[in-house]
Amino acid sequence: MRLLLPCVFALALVACDSETPPPGDAGPGMDAGVSDTDAGAGTDAGLGDDAGPIGDDAGGPTDAAVDSGPVSMPCTATGACDPFDPSACPSGEKCRVTASGTECQALTMTPPLVEGDVCAQELECGPTLWCVSFDGEFRCTPMCANGSIGECGADAACTGTVGIESCVRACRDLPARCNIYTQDCGDASMMCAFTTNPESGENYTGCRPAGTLNLGEACGGSLGRCVGGLVCIRQDGETTCRQVCGPDGSEPTCASGACTGLARSWGVPYCR
Repeated sequence: MRLLLPCVFALALVACDSETPPPGDAGPGMDAGVSDTDAGAGTDAGLGDDAGPIGDDAGGPTDAAVDSGPVSMPCTATGACDPFDPSACPSGEKCRVTASGTECQALTMTPPLVEGDVCAQELECGPTLWCVSFDGEFRCTPMCANGSIGECGADAACTGTVGIESCVRACRDLPARCNIYTQDCGDASMMCAFTTNPESGENYTGCRPAGTLNLGEACGGSLGRCVGGLVCIRQDGETTCRQVCGPDGSEPTCASGACTGLARSWGVPYCR
């Protein structure tokens, strides 16, 4: 069950371009600290490396999935109220993070917006929610404590740093699981690729924005992602796009080379 965690001002999540905001009324934030005024939530560049995780060129057994373990609450925001407690403030108010710490402030909508609703500023969302954008549209999103495991449920992770309060982050949906051999994401703009849960460390294959790099091209980091059906593999210090091949001779078969490579962390074979 997802725990709704209290929230804070609407500000921007800091974008990350590796694995893994100024004030203004509900407008997109920038990569900067946030003042005590309503600062619209900013966008987050995405989960994980912008080019997707890079496979390791090695044989041997597949790495076991990392157990997320019990729910943990490793930190507490400072101030007059607890932003992770939905009953921390009187009815009609919410615990909000400001430049001087947390404080109870009056909500601007009655009833307040709920999780998933489109929002314009922080105080429109009810307690435990934050007005934030991951895809260009601002929505009321559950908050979580930095470093927590399990607070966001099985299909989301606690990601995205906040400029004003290091303890508070936002729950972001994880890429949907998919079959890397059949590329079954069902959306031409998406591909099934290596993915890592940034919270638990579990490696799996998930639907991510499709790349543009073709077989044999250098990949990773600022170079970008491979197209669907190819994976970015590091070998001898170089990373290039390689074709995925089915285990035990199943489809897809190699257009060239032999199906002898193994991205060990994901247990996915590729053509060498």
